[in-house]
Amino acid sequence: MQKYESKITKSIHSARTLFERYSDLSGIAQMLAQSNSEQIEVVEITPDRYVFKDSKGVEMGIQILERDPNKTIKLSDATGRPFSFTMWIQFKEVEDGTYIRVTVHIDVPKLLKILVKGKVQAGVDQIAEMLARN
Repeated sequence: MQKYESKITKSIHSARTLFERYSDLSGIAQMLAQSNSEQIEVVEITPDRYVFKDSKGVEMGIQILERDPNKTIKLSDATGRPFSFTMWIQFKEVEDGTYIRVTVHIDVPKLLKILVKGKVQAGVDQIAEMLARN
């Protein structure tokens, strides 16, 4: 598995607020489904699991494995598609907000490593930025 760490981003919100917002996948799933309603079909939404089908009918999703209140949310793929991965969202509260770092361990076939490395790193950084903005 390859490891990718995001740059550290900062949110104006407390670690508690961020943890409560992102540790329930049903709220996140509904937000994503509304913005991509033509491209995805929801299969399952619970606080711990979000599974959907893309426009080609491929089922994929995420699930929460562990929660450490106000510190860490550990997620993984729910279906093994398109790749197996685990992801940690870490929160570190400071005086004027909260630092956020996203770490992803992804199992990419050797032939694709070179092709996806930059895209995965950009995606991990983008996730961290999105979490800090919202």
